[in-house]
Amino acid sequence: MNTRIFTTAFTALLLTISNQAVASHSQQSLFPSHNYSQFSLPSVGDTKHDVLNSYGQPNDRQHSANGTDAWDYGSFRVIFMHDTVSYSAMW
Repeated sequence: MNTRIFTTAFTALLLTISNQAVASHSQQSLFPSHNYSQFSLPSVGDTKHDVLNSYGQPNDRQHSANGTDAWDYGSFRVIFMHDTVSYSAMW
């Protein structure tokens, strides 16, 4: 019984480490010359004005009827609820 629990936990740990390594490697292979340690995404609570000042005009803007906007910057996306950032993530 303890061996089964240990094996399950160990497998979950290996999958987590593997997924993180793949995600990190895929980002670096997509943009090999980019230094990701110096990059920061917009923070939750930033306004659209703040994002425009820091990152410039987005490549694409999408607006929905429920008050959310999505701005795509090529390698990352920013989601706004009304005028403030609610989520941002790299692709």
